[in-house]
Amino acid sequence: KFEFNPKDGIDNPALSLAEDTDGKGVGEPRFYLLSKGSAETFGFSLHEELGCRGHIIRQVETGGLAQRRGLQDGDRLLQVNGHFVDHMEHHRVVQKIKASGNQVLLAVLDGGSYEAAKALGRDLSQMLPADIRPRLCHITGDKSGFGFTVSSPEGMKGTFQLSVRQDGPAEKAGVPQGSWLLELNGTSVRSCSHTQLARKLKQSGSKVTLLVASSAVEEFYRLRGLRVTAVVADTSWLPFRARELHMVKGPAGYGFLLKEDDCRSGATGE
Repeated sequence: KFEFNPKDGIDNPALSLAEDTDGKGVGEPRFYLLSKGSAETFGFSLHEELGCRGHIIRQVETGGLAQRRGLQDGDRLLQVNGHFVDHMEHHRVVQKIKASGNQVLLAVLDGGSYEAAKALGRDLSQMLPADIRPRLCHITGDKSGFGFTVSSPEGMKGTFQLSVRQDGPAEKAGVPQGSWLLELNGTSVRSCSHTQLARKLKQSGSKVTLLVASSAVEEFYRLRGLRVTAVVADTSWLPFRARELHMVKGPAGYGFLLKEDDCRSGATGE
């Protein structure tokens, strides 16, 4: 009997998933979490080719990150960080990967299976799980707290499950009942004891940002040997929205400095 262990899916950063077929020459999508350094590349190029459908993985560098994880020349890209991209314009897909920074989750289908699925009229989006993203939730506490309690299996450090109070701040912020806590204010809780986590929550004041995964999402990543990270998170529950500003350049410029820094998820940039 297989026993549930949420920590397995959090600690394993790579993936190995064998190709399977449905008897009609159509294999299953494969998932890869690629993590690189600031001076590195992901080790592949994404092409749009005349006479070929889809976004095509090409120029997989020998010994590079993509090859080490298992990406193959001719694979078709279906998802970027949980977003279906097969129908998108090629330049937008490339931008989506670049905007992901140093970490990206890709779902691909081998070239033969892709063409077979297209010939059969398959809806490729239906071959992928509906929602595989954890959630980023920003909670503002009330007089009774944040609206959740934390439990952890005895002797298991860094594994925390949340019990969410109905109509409380956590539920209103989008935290699913029974979800697993992965990050607190942009910092992983994998090395925290229950006492340390309680202290960090207290130090957060009246507001806290959590990265959480439902049991179904956690299981998806764990069974594929993937680490759950904020880069793939659903941010629609956050109370923050992008603003569009019209700026006129003055003699000294626009009046701000744009910098690129390596910082943890959930941190405030400049």
